[in-house]
Amino acid sequence: MISLILGFIAILNATYLTLLSVFKSDTCIAGRSCIDVISSKYGQILGIPTAYFGVVIYFFGKFY
Repeated sequence: MISLILGFIAILNATYLTLLSVFKSDTCIAGRSCIDVISSKYGQILGIPTAYFGVVIYFFGKFY
């Protein structure tokens, strides 16, 4: 049960970061470094936000 809850929180976090990256929003829930991280050279792989990979991996890891 705890694993399912933590997995759901991880999916929400990765989805939030993906949306921040896609919409170029500068709001951040915790602190002010979200945009710094998303905009860095490590924020994308082949033009795809790294948080998107987190959404996919967490989703398939938890629900399949």
